[in-house]
Amino acid sequence: MIRMLTLAAGLLAAVVLVVILRPGTGAVVGPGALLVSARPAARVADRDQFRPAANVRPRYLHSNYRAPSRLVVPGAGGTLRIPSLGVAAPVDVVGLDGTTMAIPNNPHRVGWLKTTATSGDLVGASVLSGHVSDERDVPGTLARLGGLRRGAAIVWVAHGIERRFVVTAIARYPRSQGVPASVFRTDGAHVLNLVTCADRVTTPGGGFHYRSNLVVTARARPHSLRR
Repeated sequence: MIRMLTLAAGLLAAVVLVVILRPGTGAVVGPGALLVSARPAARVADRDQFRPAANVRPRYLHSNYRAPSRLVVPGAGGTLRIPSLGVAAPVDVVGLDGTTMAIPNNPHRVGWLKTTATSGDLVGASVLSGHVSDERDVPGTLARLGGLRRGAAIVWVAHGIERRFVVTAIARYPRSQGVPASVFRTDGAHVLNLVTCADRVTTPGGGFHYRSNLVVTARARPHSLRR
């Protein structure tokens, strides 16, 4: 799993900005890092502290984002495989950096937001994200995600559990507008939302940035849960 200025945009343009509204209010807002609003709630489990709540001002719109090491647990989220793309990437467990989703700095790794559904959950959305390239425009693990097709398989293995998903939707959203709040939904059948950036734009000064958020949605296959 990047710059809006003349500098190469590897780290920023592949980070995604999402401002979450209250449930049922629809879609949301602009570019930067994957941005959510977290509100403390009665603690049942760690991820129960996450509640879609309110608009938040965009961050990292014109600067690189680097995740603090304290918010990234390398490899603790297992492995993500996309056989049709030849992708096999380690999944780090990431938390919230204030209102921003911490994304692994290494573009060859993917981060799972621990406030979203786990691989073995039966309901809700699991959100995984990674950089499309680094600051020198070297392609990352998700660089070819835009070439995925409906019906493609995604396999997520974590904590001894293998879960298979099938791609059902591929959507692009202008980074100036953000992605729908449903990407982070906590109800309904279990889906995996894999997020990166797309639509590279070269600037006159020789830099580049990405103008879209790419979201691949895959539903969990029935009886695909293996231990």
